Amino acid sequence: MNQIGRHTGKRKQWNRAVEALLLTTTSRDAAKAAGISETTLYRYLNDGSFRAMYNEAKRRMLDGTINKLRLASSGAVDVLEAIAHDPASPQSARVAAAKTLLEMAVRCGAIEEIEQRLLELEASNAKVIEGVRSEQDGLATPDSEVGESNWRGREVDNAGWNGAHDAATDNV
Repeated sequence: MNQIGRHTGKRKQWNRAVEALLLTTTSRDAAKAAGISETTLYRYLNDGSFRAMYNEAKRRMLDGTINKLRLASSGAVDVLEAIAHDPASPQSARVAAAKTLLEMAVRCGAIEEIEQRLLELEASNAKVIEGVRSEQDGLATPDSEVGESNWRGREVDNAGWNGAHDAATDNV
Protein backbone atom coordinates (compact mmCIF):
# COMPACT_ATOMS: atom_id res chain seq x y z
CA MET A 1 0.00 0.00 0.00
CA ASN A 2 1.35 3.47 -0.86
CA GLN A 3 1.76 6.40 1.56
CA ILE A 4 -1.51 8.04 0.50
CA GLY A 5 -3.44 4.83 1.08
CA ARG A 6 -1.95 4.42 4.55
CA HIS A 7 -2.84 7.99 5.52
CA THR A 8 -6.36 7.63 4.16
CA GLY A 9 -6.83 4.41 6.14
CA LYS A 10 -5.46 6.02 9.27
CA ARG A 11 -7.77 9.00 8.83
CA LYS A 12 -10.76 6.66 8.51
CA GLN A 13 -9.71 4.83 11.69
CA TRP A 14 -9.32 8.13 13.49
CA ASN A 15 -12.74 9.32 12.31
CA ARG A 16 -14.33 6.09 13.59
CA ALA A 17 -12.49 6.45 16.90
CA VAL A 18 -13.56 10.10 17.34
CA GLU A 19 -17.17 9.24 16.55
CA ALA A 20 -17.08 6.32 18.97
CA LEU A 21 -15.58 8.51 21.72
CA LEU A 22 -18.37 11.04 21.24
CA LEU A 23 -21.16 8.46 21.26
CA THR A 24 -20.07 6.17 24.11
CA THR A 25 -19.37 6.66 27.80
CA THR A 26 -16.24 4.55 28.32
CA SER A 27 -12.99 4.07 26.46
CA ARG A 28 -13.65 0.32 26.37
CA ASP A 29 -17.00 0.88 24.62
CA ALA A 30 -15.45 3.46 22.29
CA ALA A 31 -12.65 1.11 21.27
CA LYS A 32 -15.14 -1.69 20.66
CA ALA A 33 -17.42 0.59 18.61
CA ALA A 34 -14.45 1.81 16.55
CA GLY A 35 -13.24 -1.74 15.96
CA ILE A 36 -9.86 -1.17 17.62
CA SER A 37 -8.20 -2.26 20.85
CA GLU A 38 -8.23 -0.09 23.93
CA THR A 39 -4.45 0.16 23.68
CA THR A 40 -4.76 1.54 20.16
CA LEU A 41 -7.36 4.03 21.33
CA TYR A 42 -5.04 5.23 24.09
CA ARG A 43 -2.20 5.49 21.57
CA TYR A 44 -4.46 7.64 19.37
CA LEU A 45 -5.36 9.83 22.35
CA ASN A 46 -1.67 10.43 23.03
CA ASP A 47 -1.10 11.57 19.45
CA GLY A 48 -1.27 15.38 19.21
CA SER A 49 -2.93 15.39 15.79
CA PHE A 50 -5.61 12.92 16.85
CA ARG A 51 -6.17 14.82 20.10
CA ALA A 52 -6.66 18.06 18.13
CA MET A 53 -9.13 16.32 15.81
CA TYR A 54 -11.03 14.88 18.79
CA ASN A 55 -11.08 18.23 20.64
CA GLU A 56 -12.41 19.98 17.53
CA ALA A 57 -15.17 17.38 17.18
CA LYS A 58 -16.10 17.83 20.86
CA ARG A 59 -16.17 21.61 20.39
CA ARG A 60 -18.46 21.31 17.36
CA MET A 61 -20.74 18.94 19.25
CA LEU A 62 -20.91 21.32 22.21
CA ASP A 63 -21.59 24.28 19.90
CA GLY A 64 -24.54 22.38 18.42
CA THR A 65 -25.89 21.61 21.89
CA ILE A 66 -25.52 25.23 22.97
CA ASN A 67 -27.37 26.42 19.87
CA LYS A 68 -30.23 23.99 20.62
CA LEU A 69 -30.37 25.30 24.19
CA ARG A 70 -30.49 28.88 22.95
CA LEU A 71 -33.41 28.07 20.70
CA ALA A 72 -35.24 26.18 23.45
CA SER A 73 -34.56 28.83 26.07
CA SER A 74 -36.73 31.39 24.32
CA GLY A 75 -39.71 29.05 24.51
CA ALA A 76 -38.90 28.18 28.12
CA VAL A 77 -38.89 31.86 29.06
CA ASP A 78 -42.26 32.26 27.32
CA VAL A 79 -43.68 29.37 29.39
CA LEU A 80 -42.34 30.80 32.64
CA GLU A 81 -43.68 34.23 31.74
CA ALA A 82 -47.11 32.81 30.87
CA ILE A 83 -47.28 30.94 34.19
CA ALA A 84 -46.11 33.97 36.17
CA HIS A 85 -48.82 36.18 34.61
CA ASP A 86 -51.67 33.65 34.51
CA PRO A 87 -54.11 34.36 37.38
CA ALA A 88 -55.52 30.84 36.90
CA SER A 89 -52.14 29.26 37.71
CA PRO A 90 -51.61 28.15 41.31
CA GLN A 91 -49.98 30.84 43.42
CA SER A 92 -46.96 28.60 44.14
CA ALA A 93 -46.39 28.05 40.39
CA ARG A 94 -46.62 31.78 39.70
CA VAL A 95 -44.12 32.57 42.47
CA ALA A 96 -41.74 29.84 41.30
CA ALA A 97 -41.92 31.08 37.70
CA ALA A 98 -41.39 34.71 38.71
CA LYS A 99 -38.48 33.71 40.98
CA THR A 100 -36.86 31.70 38.19
CA LEU A 101 -37.22 34.59 35.73
CA LEU A 102 -35.64 37.03 38.20
CA GLU A 103 -32.77 34.66 39.04
CA MET A 104 -32.02 34.10 35.37
CA ALA A 105 -32.12 37.85 34.65
CA VAL A 106 -29.64 38.51 37.48
CA ARG A 107 -27.33 35.71 36.28
CA CYS A 108 -27.43 36.98 32.70
CA GLY A 109 -26.61 40.49 33.91
CA ALA A 110 -23.69 39.19 35.96
CA ILE A 111 -22.39 37.17 33.00
CA GLU A 112 -22.61 40.21 30.72
CA GLU A 113 -20.72 42.31 33.28
CA ILE A 114 -18.00 39.66 33.64
CA GLU A 115 -17.74 39.36 29.86
CA GLN A 116 -17.34 43.14 29.52
CA ARG A 117 -14.68 43.23 32.23
CA LEU A 118 -12.84 40.34 30.56
CA LEU A 119 -12.86 42.15 27.22
CA GLU A 120 -11.47 45.28 28.89
CA LEU A 121 -8.73 43.26 30.62
CA GLU A 122 -7.80 41.53 27.36
CA ALA A 123 -7.58 44.90 25.59
CA SER A 124 -5.45 46.32 28.40
CA ASN A 125 -3.24 43.22 28.37
CA ALA A 126 -2.78 43.51 24.60
CA LYS A 127 -1.60 47.12 25.05
CA VAL A 128 0.88 46.09 27.74
CA ILE A 129 2.23 43.25 25.59
CA GLU A 130 2.58 45.59 22.62
CA GLY A 131 4.45 48.08 24.82
CA VAL A 132 6.82 45.39 26.07
CA ARG A 133 7.47 44.23 22.52
CA SER A 134 8.16 47.80 21.42
CA GLU A 135 10.62 48.24 24.28
CA GLN A 136 12.32 44.94 23.42
CA ASP A 137 12.58 45.94 19.77
CA GLY A 138 14.29 49.17 20.86
CA LEU A 139 16.96 47.45 22.92
CA ALA A 140 20.28 46.82 21.24
CA THR A 141 22.73 44.02 21.75
CA PRO A 142 26.25 44.43 23.22
CA ASP A 143 27.66 44.76 19.70
CA SER A 144 25.35 47.67 18.89
CA GLU A 145 26.17 50.40 16.41
CA VAL A 146 27.50 53.82 17.43
CA GLY A 147 24.92 55.86 19.32
CA GLU A 148 22.50 52.98 19.94
CA SER A 149 21.65 51.74 23.40
CA ASN A 150 23.45 48.61 24.48
CA TRP A 151 21.66 45.70 26.06
CA ARG A 152 21.74 47.48 29.44
CA GLY A 153 20.20 50.62 27.99
CA ARG A 154 23.37 52.81 28.22
CA GLU A 155 24.81 54.81 25.38
CA VAL A 156 28.06 53.38 24.02
CA ASP A 157 30.03 53.55 20.85
CA ASN A 158 31.70 50.59 19.23
CA ALA A 159 35.17 51.81 20.18
CA GLY A 160 34.17 52.10 23.83
CA TRP A 161 32.54 48.71 23.87
CA ASN A 162 35.32 46.98 21.98
CA GLY A 163 37.96 48.76 24.03
CA ALA A 164 36.40 47.57 27.28
CA HIS A 165 36.04 44.08 25.83
CA ASP A 166 39.66 44.05 24.61
CA ALA A 167 40.95 45.29 27.97
CA ALA A 168 39.01 42.61 29.82
CA THR A 169 40.22 39.81 27.55
CA ASP A 170 43.87 40.99 27.50
CA ASN A 171 44.19 40.32 31.21
CA VAL A 172 42.90 36.77 30.89
